[in-house]
Amino acid sequence: MFDPDGIASPFAYTVGLAARPDHAYELATTGLPDRLAHAVITAAAEQLATGHLDPADGLELDQVLQGDYTVRLRRAADTTQCTGARAAHGDDVAVWQILTPDPRDLFPGDPDYAETIAQPLM
Repeated sequence: MFDPDGIASPFAYTVGLAARPDHAYELATTGLPDRLAHAVITAAAEQLATGHLDPADGLELDQVLQGDYTVRLRRAADTTQCTGARAAHGDDVAVWQILTPDPRDLFPGDPDYAETIAQPLM
């Protein structure tokens, strides 16, 4: 989502994944530039689908980023910003945040994570 004032951390999310049978969830990212956010969401959705994987807290996906980096899934506690997903699927739609690591391969919430990398937890 674009913030014309540049105050809020950027975020992106899917609308429509939850409409698939047996896959009642959406995916989201925070803090990533627009093109990277869309690439990360698309690659994560593809790996979940082709690997027949269900999202789970702490699940790491290894086919999303280049190199030896993985992304980690986390169930979003606050989905109020995902207005399109909530309008399409209800206020209780499951949204899984895709966390990207810092240069030391640490994630938000890990001890010593580089807090200077703005990736707010939803």
